[in-house]
Amino acid sequence: MVAVTIAFLAIVMAIFFRWKKRNKRIASGNGQGNAQLIMREEDFLQRLGENYYAPAFFRMKVGSSTSFIDLNNVDERDFMLYFHEYVHFLQDVTTTYGLMNISNTSYYIRDAVYNIEHCGQNLFSYPHKIQPKGDFGYSNYRLWQVYRGFPITPMHKKVTLDKIDIQKVPVTGQELDVVFIDITDVDSGKKISPVMLGASIVKESMAYMMEHYVYEPVFKNYGTPYPKADEYPYHICEKVAEYYYQEIATYPVILVALCDLALMNYNPGLMYVQLIHHFHDIGIHEKMSEFKGPNEFVEFLYREGLAFIKGHQYDFKKMQEYVASEMKEYFKCEEFEGNNRWVETVLGRSSWLRQQIPQFMIDIMLYGRGHGAQHNLCFARIFTLLGSPFVFNDNNEATINPPVGFDITHYMPELFWAIQQMFWIFQYGKKELPCQLKNHCLISQKKGAAIVDERCDNAPWSRCLDAQMCPFAVMWKHWGLTGCEPR
Repeated sequence: MVAVTIAFLAIVMAIFFRWKKRNKRIASGNGQGNAQLIMREEDFLQRLGENYYAPAFFRMKVGSSTSFIDLNNVDERDFMLYFHEYVHFLQDVTTTYGLMNISNTSYYIRDAVYNIEHCGQNLFSYPHKIQPKGDFGYSNYRLWQVYRGFPITPMHKKVTLDKIDIQKVPVTGQELDVVFIDITDVDSGKKISPVMLGASIVKESMAYMMEHYVYEPVFKNYGTPYPKADEYPYHICEKVAEYYYQEIATYPVILVALCDLALMNYNPGLMYVQLIHHFHDIGIHEKMSEFKGPNEFVEFLYREGLAFIKGHQYDFKKMQEYVASEMKEYFKCEEFEGNNRWVETVLGRSSWLRQQIPQFMIDIMLYGRGHGAQHNLCFARIFTLLGSPFVFNDNNEATINPPVGFDITHYMPELFWAIQQMFWIFQYGKKELPCQLKNHCLISQKKGAAIVDERCDNAPWSRCLDAQMCPFAVMWKHWGLTGCEPR
């Protein structure tokens, strides 16, 4: 797993794996009265200390000074951090909810750009708010704000789950079933309720359970205590399982499968609870002994789970194609065609992976336990197939692994980050400065490239008139926003 270091707006290709095609399994109301339930715009992105993945912008930060250029030589305990965030990347591109998240983020950005272009003045107000429309996109956008649920912060070290309640919430003229949980912070005794269980919590619980399952034995081999995680949000899905179906709550493979299946639905929080009820009704804990081994049991879990959620989701392949076409609206000239091809490649292969090997997340767990991802054949093949997002460490060293066989001509991953910076500007205006790309530009710029200066701190949009533009200015100009700036 040899990554590629990123020079400023240029990438040097490295050969790191050879993918072999396999047809079999790897490794054997209108919402106006519901304002209190709708997330604020600033909660679009999840951040977690020094480690995070930016959904819809394909960028992840690993809180370590370790170089990730050659993943084969990374200490397994450092790689654990990489592994956790990479799981979020997989959730982003291989699940129905992840694709919906990308689609709705794109909808917000395109609406903001259109309104700024047509506002008739150079100064625009923020945060940008999408006005009610009768189109399909607006309806999805409002529903999505409920589906993602409450954010993962603030975190709580130890909590009790006191109550779970499913309530109907009016949004855009319809009523949604939403799961609310009442929890109490054990240390302070403070009740934290009601918490809306949605995709944000499901994704974090799932990533932590996968990480813990694979890496706890690794830490044990080193004689090092495994780092504990705050029960909110990392143990919430486990506690929900304990509340409804104690017999499966101690089986992380089952719980991860349920989380993964739930993310194949628009409303993951509700679907997670419904799947627990369904598997309780068929007595899944009693059926485990009927199967010859874990592979056969996992295949049954996914076969049964996918049959249960069938009819509650849009066709995954069609959705993948729709999202890829939406993202092409970002890049409309030949010079950026590499970014469009990367989106098509990653989403297209993700669709194939999800359809051909739906249980691949569990394969990563079963065949990686105690070994770390570097020695996990299943993880390695998936990593080869999809590559990596744009990855940074604490030293601002940027690396990326292109999907095997991908032509990197005109591929500029910095532009996704530039779009993310614009996204923040549409929400926070000048409050979201200096530009987040500043350190990366400073480290990676070549002689004669764009010079980092005080405008990075106060007016990155003014670079549109420079002879050598930075990534932010490139996208600002490309979207017709030259001369526009936040008030």
